Parts: sequence; C-alpha cells; structure tokens
Amino acid sequence: VEILNLKEKDLSDAIKIVLDNPKYRVNMRTLSKIFRDQPQSGIDTAVFWSEYVMRHKGAPQL
Repeated sequence: VEILNLKEKDLSDAIKIVLDNPKYRVNMRTLSKIFRDQPQSGIDTAVFWSEYVMRHKGAPQL
C-alpha cells in the first residue's frame, strides 16, 4: 500500500487480505512467541537498566 496515493478501497483491500490470509496469522503467532521468549519480564528489565544507570552514574556509552 503506497501511503502517498492511498485510497479508501486500497486500504480496505489490504486489510481484508491480511485478515483473510492465514499465513499472516501464523507469522504473527511465530513472531509473538519469539518476542515473548525473554529471560525476564519487562518490568524486571526496566528495573535492571534503571539500577544500571544509577550504579554507573549515568550511561553515556548506551
């Protein structure tokens, strides 16, 4: 879908393709599993990096 020449019908057709084609659902489930396969929760990661910055009095290297 070209954003600069976007027409209502083009957008509607693209959405229908994504919703009707099972390959998109399968791909999103696969990506979701990969994304969620983390060694710690999001809050634990946020706490770690907050503490990291405090321990090192800032983190300009990041």
